[in-house]
Amino acid sequence: MATKPKRSQGTRSSGSSTGTGGSNRKTSTRITSGTISSTSNRSSRTSGSQARTGNGRSQTEMLHNLEDAICAELGDMLYAERELVKLLPRLASTATARKLRQALEWSAEQSDEHASRLERVFRLFDQQPEAETCEGMQGIVTEAEELLRKTQQGPVRDAMIIAAAQKAGHYMIAAYGTLCAWAEQVEEYDALRVLEDILDDKKFVDHALSRIAEAQANPQAGRGEGRFGRPERGRGGYGEERGSGRSRQDEGWRETERFRGRMAGRERGPEDY
Repeated sequence: MATKPKRSQGTRSSGSSTGTGGSNRKTSTRITSGTISSTSNRSSRTSGSQARTGNGRSQTEMLHNLEDAICAELGDMLYAERELVKLLPRLASTATARKLRQALEWSAEQSDEHASRLERVFRLFDQQPEAETCEGMQGIVTEAEELLRKTQQGPVRDAMIIAAAQKAGHYMIAAYGTLCAWAEQVEEYDALRVLEDILDDKKFVDHALSRIAEAQANPQAGRGEGRFGRPERGRGGYGEERGSGRSRQDEGWRETERFRGRMAGRERGPEDY
């Protein structure tokens, strides 16, 4: 996967695909108990209570500015991180390759830490942490659980586990990139630093999973008996660390060794990328 980006340039989404925060919406309409009523910015609800925006309520509340959009997206990511804390250990427990199990277990620990950091970011915006159901992550989790029912332990399952973990990771990389761009726009630099650190962690894990796939899971899963598979060619046993092969595979083994060092607590440096 891509090498570590410079934080100052080109690491963030423009935010156009994630939300429309910052638009100046003077009025909008809301349907309450079957009646359409006109509402203004920060207006009261039909019941007379103060309208609350963002912060886990974007499905029922209007978002009036970029800070509202940030809090709504933070709620999505808080839910997503908590889902990964539950999903990744399940995937790890059924993976065959040792390094894949290590990567998934370490990533689950990171997601737990990321959830705590997101709660801190909420408070930087004077909001209480509140998770919002993230339908995108729900779909990814459902697909991941389905693949476990469709595969047996071995290289094919490992390759699909990596694909599922990376699908979740790419979803979150896009979201965190947008959050970084938005936090910078509203000049919330303390929040920006926290979000950039999370974004870097997600990219590191994605890069490491790619190397594991290229060096081990994908080559072993590429041929075999099956619905679409062709006859198996001569290969070593799955999980063996072979000393020969394509240079890209050799590079993958070096990368996973660096990843093991990261999991052991060593600080990440430029050589890790």
